[in-house]
Amino acid sequence: MKKLLIALPLLSAALFNTAMAENNVEKQMPKQSNGGPMAVFKQTSPMPLLMGVIAKQGDKLDLTDKQSAVFTQWRVDNMASSLKIGNEIIAGDKAINQAAIDGKSNAEIEKMLTSVLEKRHTLASNMLTCRDMIKKTLDEGQWEKFIALYSKQNKGMMHSH
Repeated sequence: MKKLLIALPLLSAALFNTAMAENNVEKQMPKQSNGGPMAVFKQTSPMPLLMGVIAKQGDKLDLTDKQSAVFTQWRVDNMASSLKIGNEIIAGDKAINQAAIDGKSNAEIEKMLTSVLEKRHTLASNMLTCRDMIKKTLDEGQWEKFIALYSKQNKGMMHSH
């Protein structure tokens, strides 16, 4: 009983900190292109947008407090930087288009292409790591339900680029 009395305030503090962190995620994110973060990621990465399922439908997965805290911390630690990379890709694509119209040299445009492709690779790798984190955090039954929710959410929608 004594251990429970000690653990309860610690759990409450952890949950409070998780909730506060989740509320601050939006404030940390850089200004995004039209359509919000998911539109940026759809435009800049071929990877599936898995964290959106957690954010929008996590209640259907019967997540534990610990799992919710893991996902919230992931968003706090990774969302803003990934969104920044996505916005840099969009800006880079526009700059490449303009450079081609402006008659810049092939060498200049190739350098720009290399930079954008490196950022695309970084973003896709980050999203792969996110997938692995989600799969590791969920149990087998939750993962199967998660994939079903993802599939239903994205039915008939092609990843546009």
